[in-house]
Parts: sequence; C-alpha cells; structure tokens
Amino acid sequence: MNKSKKVKHLIIAPIIFVSIIFMSFIAIADNEVRQETTLEMNPLELPVSKSISVGWKTVDVYHRISGHYIIRYADLVSGVNPSHNMRWGCEYVDIDPSSGGWDCDVTTTYFSANGAEQCQYIHVFSNSTPTQGNNAMHTIDIRVRDEEGDESNWGGITLIIHYTPNPESSEPTNPCSNV
Repeated sequence: MNKSKKVKHLIIAPIIFVSIIFMSFIAIADNEVRQETTLEMNPLELPVSKSISVGWKTVDVYHRISGHYIIRYADLVSGVNPSHNMRWGCEYVDIDPSSGGWDCDVTTTYFSANGAEQCQYIHVFSNSTPTQGNNAMHTIDIRVRDEEGDESNWGGITLIIHYTPNPESSEPTNPCSNV
C-alpha cells in the first residue's frame, strides 16, 4: 500500500508541475494581449461619434377650438458638444424625415407642424377633433444639428389631444415671435 501511494505521488507531482508552468505561460500571454489591446484602444485615436441625441416624449394637451398647439422640443436634445453652439429653429431642426434635407415644416392629412428661427418650440396645427373616449394623436419626428454640422438621431414627440366638453377658445401662449 505504501509503495502504491509513492507511485501515485510520483505520477501526480510532475503533472501538477507541468500544469503550473503551462498556466503561467497563459497568464503571461493574456497580460500581453491586454497591454496590446490597451495601446490599440487609445481614445485620442478613435473616431469621434456624433454626440447629439434626440429623445422621445409624450405631450398631453386639451382640445382647443383653434387646433393650435405649441410644443417645446429643446428638452429632448442632449449631448451637444460643450464647444459647439445649438441654434434652435430652422436649418437646425428637421421635422420631416422624407424631406431629404433640413426642413422646419411638415404637412400631413391630420396635422401640420413647423419650427421657427431661433425658437426651441414647434407649432402644431391639428386637423383632428377628439371626441369623448377618442383622443386625437399625432407623431412629430424631429432631428437637430448644431452649427458645426453634427447631426442627431431621429427622435420625436407624440402629441395627444384629449377631449374636453368645453374646448379652449383662446390661442396658446406664443413663446417665440416667429412661430
């Protein structure tokens, strides 16, 4: 019995020793790969991605007889490069994805929307009249760019116009002189 234990130890010991040496080579190789990867991923050499992002929001309003609504879109914009300026309004907001360019106006069967120079708001005119239990809903797609030409993704606004038995007859407050 004693002799068989010694034989087992003589067989197992070299296997453990070889395994330790093999694992140390793996650790050294892995460390070299990590160092090369770190050097290759120098942030100064990586291409800069577009930083501007436009989100989505839902805006709930009550029906107005005029069908006019003013919606702020600047609160959806984030990630503007601190050294760039965001000029709000036409030429810096695109409302119509199918325009193929930068357009502050869109007209559909159910609504029209437009932006204005130096304005953080979009004016929407709704052709839809909500009824009790049926809201009018419009989706306004938008993207923006800054004066350096950095463009955002497409984001947008879901405008929900709720029914009210006594709709407002006044116009909404106009935060921009050109809207």
